[in-house]
Amino acid sequence: MSAAEPKERISFAGHTAVVSSVALTPDGKTLASGSYDTTIKLWDLATGKETATLRGHTAGVYSVGFAPDGKTLASASHDDTARLWDLASGKEIAALKHGYHVKRVVFTPDGKTLISGGEGPIKLWDVVTAKERTTLDLVMEKANANLVLSMAVTADGKVLCTGHGDGNLKLWDLTTAKEMTTIRTNDKPSERHVPSVAFTADGKTLACGIGYGAVKLWDVGTREEQHNIDAHRARVWGLAISPDGKMLASGAWDGTIKSWDLPTGKERASFRVHDNRVYALAFTSDGKTLVSGGGIQFKRGEVKLWDVAAILKSSGDK
Repeated sequence: MSAAEPKERISFAGHTAVVSSVALTPDGKTLASGSYDTTIKLWDLATGKETATLRGHTAGVYSVGFAPDGKTLASASHDDTARLWDLASGKEIAALKHGYHVKRVVFTPDGKTLISGGEGPIKLWDVVTAKERTTLDLVMEKANANLVLSMAVTADGKVLCTGHGDGNLKLWDLTTAKEMTTIRTNDKPSERHVPSVAFTADGKTLACGIGYGAVKLWDVGTREEQHNIDAHRARVWGLAISPDGKMLASGAWDGTIKSWDLPTGKERASFRVHDNRVYALAFTSDGKTLVSGGGIQFKRGEVKLWDVAAILKSSGDK
């Protein structure tokens, strides 16, 4: 446990419902926050000032993500669409209709493809034309059994990981659009879902957060479990891995963030962040700041910035 809780650097307030997702431009200057209040807000990371509010979704926003060039933002919503936005103008470029709730969007590293998933098939979209390119062969065996709750792509753009409502992780070959393997994360019937996943920069390690509060680390090559961490007392909705691959941060619906030494799985720090729930985490590209999103589900949403050096100091690191 931490000796002293680190102080937040900046807090962004303005959403009227929980902040479900956060994303940073590659240059580290702009932060996007998506909320259940149906809006997306853009913030100047240095000053904490809101620069724009993007409106167009008619239901809660569950996921946001920037294209690698930082010029385009994608969002996913329970209004059955994913949307593309032009960052410079704040205007909507396209609404990608799904016919089911969309929970996650992620760009491939080359910026040419947007991947979306939720309560239906996983779709790959051409970013330039906004046309569906292909659909991954995800069989919806039972209602929400294969619900896509989380997604991550390796830095080389070759492998997609999806976390599902039935407790499975699936790895997909993005070159062939075929499933490579399925990994079962747990056997607890009531809390099987996998609401968060993240790859290390080298693509060799996969982290996932589990519905009952555990964090697990997997060797991608061997598919073997490396660590099974009893991390939180509630579902782990936020995961982020530092750019240097040494620190894993986890955020949960118990309102806490914990940081872990990635090679050993040992806890480095633990501190309370949001009044109710942590939904999203992200590191800045320089690894100096951790961003958290959360709040109280239908009352208030907030984004906070945390000094990573202070987090390490609070755990006794020099």
